[in-house]
Amino acid sequence: MARAFDLLPAPERARRYREMAKAALHMAEDAPTSEDKASYISLSASWHSLATSLEREPGEDALPATRDGLTANTAADLN
Repeated sequence: MARAFDLLPAPERARRYREMAKAALHMAEDAPTSEDKASYISLSASWHSLATSLEREPGEDALPATRDGLTANTAADLN
């Protein structure tokens, strides 16, 4: 899947990364154990971090830093 993302322009990649972060948070909501929940939250944070890093990269595909979806408190909201 990561290779498919590499072929996308930076704005689309960041959007997709944020979608993956949101999906991981939704999975955390229904996780059967606290360990599973923590793993999904960690995964979400990783996807979110990738999107944020991509938005901050200089270059022709650089994006303004947007937060259309996840906030720093999103994971805390699940607890």
